[in-house]
Amino acid sequence: MDDLQEGHRTTRRPQRHQIAFPPARIERQPVQRSLVKTLKYALVFPARFGSIQHAREFMSMFADWYNHDHHHSGIGLHAPGDVHYGHAPTVASPTLSSARRGPPHPPRKVQQPDRPEDPRPP
Repeated sequence: MDDLQEGHRTTRRPQRHQIAFPPARIERQPVQRSLVKTLKYALVFPARFGSIQHAREFMSMFADWYNHDHHHSGIGLHAPGDVHYGHAPTVASPTLSSARRGPPHPPRKVQQPDRPEDPRPP
């Protein structure tokens, strides 16, 4: 059996409950890479889907959250749905409005008083 496998390249297939994406294709597409990473590392992502209906319900819920409640740093902390439909300029982000109020702390660099000149002999 080893002689038969020696000439053939074998690869280990991922388990059915794991998500496997070809890394080369995902790396070239940053939008998909961001979405896949957000999806895979979501706290509510199940270890295994019970059925195709369960997977569809989860993806429907996830897409609704991602488009309307998820604030993305790459688009000014707006939700993707707001940006897509043109509501982003009218919807002020809480972080952006707090930045306009002013700094939450005094300036870090404090102005030191002028140093007196060194006394010189006459």
